[in-house]
Amino acid sequence: MAREAAGRYAIGAEIASGGMATVHLGRMVAAGGFARIVAIKRLHARYAKDPEFVSMFLDEARLAARAPHPNVVSALDVVSSDDEVILVMEYVRGESVAWLVRAAAKAEEEIPLGVALGVMGGVLSGLHAAHEATTDRGEPLGIVHRDVSPQNILVGIDGVARVLDFGIAKAKYRLHSTKDGRLKGKLRYMAPEQLRRDDVDRRSDVYSAAVVLWEMLTGRNVFTEDEPGSLIERIRAGRIASPRTLRPSLPDAVEQVVMRGLADQPDDRFPTALAMAEALERAGVAASPREIGAWVLEKARATLDAHAAMIVELSEGPSPSTRKSDARPRADSTVDTQLVGAARAGAPRLLFDVNAAHDTDPSPPSPLPRRRRAMIVVAATLAAVTLTTCALVASSARSTAPPTSEPAPLASASVLPSLSASGEPPVAAPESSTAATSTAPRSSTTPSRRPRNAKPARAGCDPPYFIDNDGHKQYHPKCL
Repeated sequence: MAREAAGRYAIGAEIASGGMATVHLGRMVAAGGFARIVAIKRLHARYAKDPEFVSMFLDEARLAARAPHPNVVSALDVVSSDDEVILVMEYVRGESVAWLVRAAAKAEEEIPLGVALGVMGGVLSGLHAAHEATTDRGEPLGIVHRDVSPQNILVGIDGVARVLDFGIAKAKYRLHSTKDGRLKGKLRYMAPEQLRRDDVDRRSDVYSAAVVLWEMLTGRNVFTEDEPGSLIERIRAGRIASPRTLRPSLPDAVEQVVMRGLADQPDDRFPTALAMAEALERAGVAASPREIGAWVLEKARATLDAHAAMIVELSEGPSPSTRKSDARPRADSTVDTQLVGAARAGAPRLLFDVNAAHDTDPSPPSPLPRRRRAMIVVAATLAAVTLTTCALVASSARSTAPPTSEPAPLASASVLPSLSASGEPPVAAPESSTAATSTAPRSSTTPSRRPRNAKPARAGCDPPYFIDNDGHKQYHPKCL
């Protein structure tokens, strides 16, 4: 599989495609061996250098980041590389509602009512989070998605439905706005007021969500017209059949919620997406996330297995990095031994290539290995403690011994060991220099006086002791 790189992301196989962009599997690599599978959205080449489309692309990332919610696909990063802009999003292991509806119809099966209600409840919760999004100062952004459709809803095997693609969303402070009256989005899911060029608000998204729910319950399209002019006229007319005409077993309460969401006039719909979600909860029993996830896994197992194989292939080989030092753990790190997994054939394979950039790393080697430096520091510390203890013992002995002709000299701080510039302990000084530097100066206020009847000192007995190599005071035998 061809692998491209954009910063710290490896770009793998294509897993989805739309009119403006393609979506690829990707792998993000960070420091310390951290890696994550992501989805990478890339504009088609013919749009990549168009400022209008690039602005829409950036708006998608900015608005999605303003609606952090479990039912909204997270935008993780935006990277500009090689004259293109890519959007990095969380990877959802699942399928779109469009794919799931087609799979159920192909198998001549109905989507379970609980699954449809559970999925749409999550979609409405995600839309409500986007509608309520604010700036950092708490100012409402007034986000209206304007492109709620089966293609823009992902359902994961975790049983969670997520809304994505805020590229044409209406909001304050957008980088891009449509000023030439062009319609953007999917006609089949547009609210009537959107087609009439009237102002749109969150109730327009409620209408689009009701269209998606109608199709999930029936397995058919609400509007079957193919010609755009006829399709627009049909939507404006507002004549929509009840889903019970195709699925008679639907409860009355569910039918009422769907038809209210499809009302032609915004005032006749639910005022918020949250209100519609609450009405669905009262109308029927939604399936649990576990049940939804199991159903998605059953329908999309072949596709998900293919994605899993792509992920394994993407995870092998060298990983990209914005900095070579970030792409490889340190040589003394235990991560080196924790990143080897068993391949399907039984042979070990590297999940993260530790040596990918080793030969080209320009950083110079350390003058001393880290463990050796640590051992030197420990040895020096132990030596310092030992010498300090000896000095304290000697000082105690002097304080209890009978007075001599000269007071015992104080131990100087110079006897404490220190590391040299090379990192090795210093060599001990000779006895003569130790004795000379360890004599403390006498106090100017209390000068020492020799007793009047003191005997003259013998030759070589001034002072009558010396300090041995172990730091102990020893007396000359002839001076005793």
